[in-house]
Amino acid sequence: MNNNQKDWHIYFIAWTVIVGFLSLCIILMFRDIPKESSNVLYILLGGLSAGFSQVLSYFFGSSKSSAEKNQLLINNNKKQGNSK
Repeated sequence: MNNNQKDWHIYFIAWTVIVGFLSLCIILMFRDIPKESSNVLYILLGGLSAGFSQVLSYFFGSSKSSAEKNQLLINNNKKQGNSK
C-alpha cells in the first residue's frame, strides 16, 4: 500500500461499529424484545459497546496522533532522501 493513501478500511470498520451500536441502542429503546431473543441481543450489544469504546479510544486517544506522527516521519524521510 502506498503510504500517501489513507487507509479507508479503518474508517469503514469504525463507521460500521458506530452505526451498528447506535442502531441497536435505538432498537432496544423503542422496541419490545422477545424473551427468547433478549440474551442474543444483549451479547451483541456488549460486543458492539466494546468495539465502540475502542473506536473512540483510537480516534480520540493517542493511537491516532501516533499514526499521524509516523506518517509525518515517513514523509519527512522521503523528502530528505529525494533531495540528496
